[in-house]
Amino acid sequence: MRTSEQPRRNDVVEILIADDHELFRRTLRGFIEAQSGWHVCGEAGDGLEALDKAKVLRPDVVLMDINMPRMDGLEAIRLIRREIPECKVVIVTQNHASIARQQGASVKASAAVTKADLTRDLRATVESVLGSPSAAAETRAADSWVPGGGALGHLVQEFDWASTPLGGIDAWPQSLKIAVRILLTSRFAMWMSWGPELTFLYNDAYAKMSLGKKHPWALGKPSWEVWK
Repeated sequence: MRTSEQPRRNDVVEILIADDHELFRRTLRGFIEAQSGWHVCGEAGDGLEALDKAKVLRPDVVLMDINMPRMDGLEAIRLIRREIPECKVVIVTQNHASIARQQGASVKASAAVTKADLTRDLRATVESVLGSPSAAAETRAADSWVPGGGALGHLVQEFDWASTPLGGIDAWPQSLKIAVRILLTSRFAMWMSWGPELTFLYNDAYAKMSLGKKHPWALGKPSWEVWK
């Protein structure tokens, strides 16, 4: 663990984890230390401990849970921002993304990510708050609710949904977005139909297993036309 007297490497991002669940801290530490150029300089089990360690360790970034004993994360963020203004604080919470953003704005946190989307969003978020040259583009990608990394993820993002009964993707109801995320992130072959014409969607595993030459033509077609 680095102390304030030890020299720090300019090419390493020092991160302090503040969360009252030891298992989550251990999981998050493993994820962080698998990232090139990142290092966990310390851990804290509540907001008061996070504040004390931030004063000593002077991390580049604190990953701060909200609901913790002794001192919650929001109060800890207020104090860290006042006493260590150069330190960036990112809220990491189980709350919905919209609630997390509101809470972050109330204490002027640098950013907020949900625990459900941590592995997808954290790298781009941290690079964004630290001013990485590529951060803006990466953060825009992370803000999309459509998961990337697979052929169908990219196809769904780029598809002209406005020409289908589902309408533009930005206006899809939350229930449809959730169903599509489950579909696209599953490693099992899955397809679904939605709306008045049972518009057809599927994932990478289903494309390989069942669709054959109908991929990618089948995306966005009425189900009856796909299987006529």
